[in-house]
Amino acid sequence: MTTARATRTFAAAALVGCALAGRAHASPSPAAALGWGAPAAARAFRFQKDERPRDLGPDGELATLPGELIAVPVEPGDRLRVEGDVRAVGLGTGAAATPDVVTWLLDDELTKVAGGVELAVPAWSSSDTLVVRAGATGKVRVLVGLRASVPLGWLRFEQTLFARVMGRPGAPWPTPPVEAAEPPVRWLAAAEQALAAEPAAFRGPWLLARWVEQSLRVRPLMEPYFVATSVRVSGGSRPAGLERLADATEWATARS
Repeated sequence: MTTARATRTFAAAALVGCALAGRAHASPSPAAALGWGAPAAARAFRFQKDERPRDLGPDGELATLPGELIAVPVEPGDRLRVEGDVRAVGLGTGAAATPDVVTWLLDDELTKVAGGVELAVPAWSSSDTLVVRAGATGKVRVLVGLRASVPLGWLRFEQTLFARVMGRPGAPWPTPPVEAAEPPVRWLAAAEQALAAEPAAFRGPWLLARWVEQSLRVRPLMEPYFVATSVRVSGGSRPAGLERLADATEWATARS
């Protein structure tokens, strides 16, 4: 690569990099939003020999008789919400349609929400049943957290994007799965034009690296693998006169 060509290449890279630097303070996307829906099945049962569980209609209130417990099939990683007259919530394990053993959860293991409680089945757990003991009215409602966005759409989109950047210059750009991803895709198109004279072996990987960096701010991050968190800065000093940036920590200066 000649000196003049190298100068153009890295000048274009620096110019495009300015747009990234302008957003470098942005925090990662929050974990994927959840919607709530009825479970696939629910049963009422008692821990009594030779008594068969009875099926409950999972959509709507689940009504129990005195002495009955509610069993809802679950899988590790499920997010659950229990509303209504809730006396106790636990996780059960067993080989039959109802659990053999129930571990009742303490209040500090549940998240209180309006009208009920929420919990997550640990990803490492062998529990396969949510067990609910209703109060005096015997009426509760169980909801299962459902992802509002489907990660497969992102996978297919990025497969097409990779093929477009690496081997199909000039082809139409794929449509992002969410509106928030449209600006980064337009940015890639502009950057590709700015680097059109450069070798594909340099241009393609560089564009993909920029996409990975920018898309982290708009892609839905899936629980339990990602969670929303914050960053705290300790030490150093806080300079005066600098405007606070959105989605960023306060300014700090480091001292050696």
